[in-house]
Amino acid sequence: MQKLNLSLNRLNIANIIKEITCGIVEKELKNINKDGRLTNGERLYLKYGVTGIRGEVEKGLPTVLKWGLPAFEDALRIGLSVNDALIHSLIYIISKLDDTTVLNRRGLKGLYFMKNIAKNAIFLGAMKTQIGREYVVYMDKIFKKKNISPGGAADLLAVTYIIYKLENWGN
Repeated sequence: MQKLNLSLNRLNIANIIKEITCGIVEKELKNINKDGRLTNGERLYLKYGVTGIRGEVEKGLPTVLKWGLPAFEDALRIGLSVNDALIHSLIYIISKLDDTTVLNRRGLKGLYFMKNIAKNAIFLGAMKTQIGREYVVYMDKIFKKKNISPGGAADLLAVTYIIYKLENWGN
């Protein structure tokens, strides 16, 4: 990898991540030793074809760039607190991500349920409206009751916030 003088912005960060992880899905998932002990990610790839975080980074964090960051910045723009903006962003990420943590624990049915609940929250305005906020509280309760823990989405939310902070360093 050659040294480049790039600014810290989402596209440059995504491109560097793509470069670093180029071929990771092929190397780690498409050539799995099925006789050995499999990780959850490997097992889910074999069962459902999902590439998980490997696919996400190899593609340059598309969920973060298309959904996480825009939702977070939109929420900040209308005056939501950082905490509420992060919740708002998390809901968008949940609605789009094939979260392997949820898939591992709750199967396809749990994954689709989680994504549909998140889409309902977005339809209601998520953290931008009172009814949306009330629905988010409901989401939290139902996720706890059904043992749905979107850990992959939470990881991508952390990436969303890190990229945002790097882009706004010193502001």
